[in-house]
Amino acid sequence: MNKKLVTLKRNKEFNFVYRKGKSFFTQHLSMIFFQNKYGGLRYGFSISKKVGKAVVRNKVRRRLKNICRDIMKDNEIGLSANIIFVAKKDIQNVRYDELSSEVIHLMKKAKIL
Repeated sequence: MNKKLVTLKRNKEFNFVYRKGKSFFTQHLSMIFFQNKYGGLRYGFSISKKVGKAVVRNKVRRRLKNICRDIMKDNEIGLSANIIFVAKKDIQNVRYDELSSEVIHLMKKAKIL
C-alpha cells in the first residue's frame, strides 16, 4: 500500500516553519522541523537553482519524496509536525542510499524516529 505524502504548498506555510522551526544539518541537507498539534506529518522540499537546472532539481525532489515515503511506510510515526528539507548545492552527486541515511540521521536528531 502506497501512502500519500502530504506536502506543504503555500509560501505562508513555509515561512511559518522557517521562522518558528528548529534546524538540523548534515553535509548535503538541512532540515527545519516544527512540531504542531494537528495535521499529521507534512513535508516541504526546497531545492534552489544553485543545485542545478529543473531536471536536476526535480530528480532531487523525487528522491527526497521517495525516501520520506519509505520512512513513513517502515516506521509508525505518531507525531504531528511540519518538516522542510533544504538541499545544499552539491546534493546532485550523492547516491540514493547516502541521501537516505542522511534523512534518517536528521530525523533521529530531531527525535522524530
